[in-house]
Amino acid sequence: MSPQQIAFSASDKSFSFHHTTSTHPRPENYPNHYEKGYEIFLFISGKGDYIIEGNKYTLSPYTLLIMNTNELHRLNISEECPYERCVLVVQKDFFPPFSTQSVDLFQAFKLRALGQFNQVDSDIVLSKGFKALFEKLQAQCNAIRPENEILSKCYITEILLLLNSIYATKLSTTPQPVTGHVKMILEYINANLHEALNLDSIAEMFFLSKHHLCHIFKQCTGYSINKYIIYKRVLVADGLISDGITPTQACYMCGFNDYSNFYKAYRKHTGKSPKQGRKA
Repeated sequence: MSPQQIAFSASDKSFSFHHTTSTHPRPENYPNHYEKGYEIFLFISGKGDYIIEGNKYTLSPYTLLIMNTNELHRLNISEECPYERCVLVVQKDFFPPFSTQSVDLFQAFKLRALGQFNQVDSDIVLSKGFKALFEKLQAQCNAIRPENEILSKCYITEILLLLNSIYATKLSTTPQPVTGHVKMILEYINANLHEALNLDSIAEMFFLSKHHLCHIFKQCTGYSINKYIIYKRVLVADGLISDGITPTQACYMCGFNDYSNFYKAYRKHTGKSPKQGRKA
């Protein structure tokens, strides 16, 4: 694929696409983050790995990663060589220019445990036609014609259906697993975000010293316990607010016991106020 810089957002905001090359990538420019839509990440060149919910995926040319709206992820990129990638983000209200009411286009994103089966190997990406589809999508996003968004949505639909078929046959790469303790801790946190969670209670729950808990959690996930909890609470709150729940309700439903702290955390991690999130 040509390493040109392209950024495109659909007029109805149902998807966005960019193809970017960073000649001198700086790791600090790629912090922990999540998307409000379903993300498809095509790695083209560079050196690094992706941490998704504590699971590490080593990147090689033309590997593909998918992340849903509940998966925190972080890129570890090397500064040694240029970093090229394509990123497609599809919103949950995306509909192709034809009816598919009986088909869930996002099964590959929804029917996985957090951090599991996120990666599709490069040989599958190339043999199944993903690279060609991304090139066709890029050509449409780079065109200035009234019909380009319609054609773009057709290619995106094909990409999503192809992902569904690959997930159904379990051809994705199994990640390097988190340790047993950390896997259970992640599951516990995600199931209890609405409860009072803190380092003391989690350490007691899993019969670990706080020091050891902090060490193994940070080593496996790249997050501190408290930062992970706040990230996930903001993520869930953001989804609730987008669905019409008031910011105040979302605050307490996600385990924040103080609206001021919630407001600051939400603003820090989303770049907008809760009120603006409701309008997004």
